[in-house]
Amino acid sequence: MIVDDRFDGLDVAHVEATRFSGTCLNVGCIPTKMLAYTAEVAETVRAASSYGVDARIDRIRWSDIRDRVFARLDPIGDEGRDHRRAHGTVYDGTARFTGPRAMTVDLADGGTAEFTADRIVLAVGGRPVVPPPVADSGVPFHTSDTIMRIDELPEHLAIIGGGYI
Repeated sequence: MIVDDRFDGLDVAHVEATRFSGTCLNVGCIPTKMLAYTAEVAETVRAASSYGVDARIDRIRWSDIRDRVFARLDPIGDEGRDHRRAHGTVYDGTARFTGPRAMTVDLADGGTAEFTADRIVLAVGGRPVVPPPVADSGVPFHTSDTIMRIDELPEHLAIIGGGYI
């Protein structure tokens, strides 16, 4: 988000393979905290009788919870994309170095784009790693990038590994 009018004299390229605005906004701290707060609300209702309040939970509507979280967050990522378009060229895809100060972007639409630059800033965020025994097992799995957007909650869930998300 630091690219603004101060960079108007430069030709700026932004490359993003997924959603703009980073790990924290899209698959990390912010959505997980919003989901955790919803769980705290449910726990408050469950414990309400200890405060002399008769309350109960009739149902947990996962899709409503998920949709509320991402209806608030997705527009912020879209604004990040719009902001970058206003201050440079946006490439939807994955970049790789192809030479000194040279990059090729494998575009999401199947094409490629190439450019060179005097300065390149890498802000790559985080990615989940799926161990080969899991990835190759044929057993369905989710990662921290996908689990919060699933349509229905699984009946059982095992978490393998762990990181800051």
